[in-house]
Amino acid sequence: MTTDDPLWTLMLAAVGQRIDSPQGLALIEAIGAKPLRAVTPHNFSDCTIAKPLGIAVSATPIPKHRAFWPPRREKRAYVNYIHRIELTPPYSGHLPGGMQWSHTKADLDAIADFELRGSSRIPYWNFDAPAPDLKLTACAASNGQFPPTQPAADRLLIQLAEEVDFISADADAETRKPLVHVEDAFFAAWCALNDVLDETRFDADALRPLRERCVSPLTFLHGFCGRLLWSGDVRPPLREFVWAYYMGTRTPDELRWVTDLSAQFGSSNHFRDDPAQMTQDTWANYDAVAPRIAQRFAQWQRGEFAPKQR
Repeated sequence: MTTDDPLWTLMLAAVGQRIDSPQGLALIEAIGAKPLRAVTPHNFSDCTIAKPLGIAVSATPIPKHRAFWPPRREKRAYVNYIHRIELTPPYSGHLPGGMQWSHTKADLDAIADFELRGSSRIPYWNFDAPAPDLKLTACAASNGQFPPTQPAADRLLIQLAEEVDFISADADAETRKPLVHVEDAFFAAWCALNDVLDETRFDADALRPLRERCVSPLTFLHGFCGRLLWSGDVRPPLREFVWAYYMGTRTPDELRWVTDLSAQFGSSNHFRDDPAQMTQDTWANYDAVAPRIAQRFAQWQRGEFAPKQR
């Protein structure tokens, strides 16, 4: 996507950059906003707004993007990255793909990919982005300026193409409790052994040590997974299963991973402090819980995870 709009070019260049980078500083100066601040554990994000232009720039040290994980510190402050820019009327600069603020839903459906997301089913339109790490999304907020009979976009987000962080094994936590992520590793191993993971990231050669049980589940999570199991690791058709079962999103309590985990092992290692009481990283323990995961997967495939109507 090419344009001669200098402000649009600045915004695209700034997303994914440190707040003190030349690209980030140039954008903040161009829109006349207050500088973005470094963040600490007590002040963990920042946003600056140029109201006359309809531009809000947000920064965080923890964007859900592998290139920025785990968070990095410099002295007391975390390295802070510009991860999202929100445009709203009165923004009058470049808009992607022929988009206009006055467009109706039908207009936007014709020029962008339309999908429904979220519990309130807010409309989103995704546009072709200029780079793989960027995402351009138009949104219609529930309090938007357009009437319900003609919903259209009232926000445009220029943002990092982030993932959902299903599992992020914390190295600092494991320094204190080496087995804290064992149950997470059991679920990651089950996904790997049951064709839930994306084959472009987890090919047969990568999974062979796990299939042959030459490595433990926790070693697999730490090693080949790089301590992560995020949405990009999961085959797209099966991400909803991980959402529903492992994350427990809109799932009855009796069908959630945390319930099955408690029934099998008692309290999670996340909540145990005595090493002798913790669930061990063994294939015997994996074999004890794996059938329950398989049962839930079959139930999900049959559509039995839908919340009960009240």
